[in-house]
Amino acid sequence: MKIAVIGAGPAGMTAAYKLSSAIADGRVTQLDVYESSAHVGGMAKSMRMW
Repeated sequence: MKIAVIGAGPAGMTAAYKLSSAIADGRVTQLDVYESSAHVGGMAKSMRMW
């Protein structure tokens, strides 16, 4: 089975991580993650507070 995850925000990356175990036991043959921006994480940011 081939699976595509659309978006590499927190939900997409969690889905890809959980589905990666299905690759190990042969249930999934291909897992692709598609993201439109140049980085993963969606709108999650870190910032300096002080």
